[in-house]
Amino acid sequence: MPTTWLIDQLSLADCGIEAVAGIIDVDSFEDHGADAESRFRNSYLIYEDGSHPHVHGANLGVRADAYLLAGGWSGLETAEDHDLWERLSKTVSQQRSTARVRVITSGRRTGRAPKGFADALAAHNEVTTC
Repeated sequence: MPTTWLIDQLSLADCGIEAVAGIIDVDSFEDHGADAESRFRNSYLIYEDGSHPHVHGANLGVRADAYLLAGGWSGLETAEDHDLWERLSKTVSQQRSTARVRVITSGRRTGRAPKGFADALAAHNEVTTC
């Protein structure tokens, strides 16, 4: 995490934001094929206003009261971060996805969560031919 990560989260909270989904970057693509990094970067959407469609547990900030109101983490085997974000969208008044809050995460090819980020990243190794 950058040294400003918590300050950035608190700054958004001071503006009334109850839940924040930041972005990630990958520390290394050495476990992946030659084109995986460019495929990943080309597919990782960040809109002109800095918002984005991504949810990563590695960069998710939620006020405690909003977390409890949404029911907290569910017992899902995978995608619990997406599940929480979806439930937060129904229970909090101020939710934001922003590229302003960024962390570096592992580029490992095999992860702990089935169908998690490591699997999504590894999918960029796949070459489709017509």
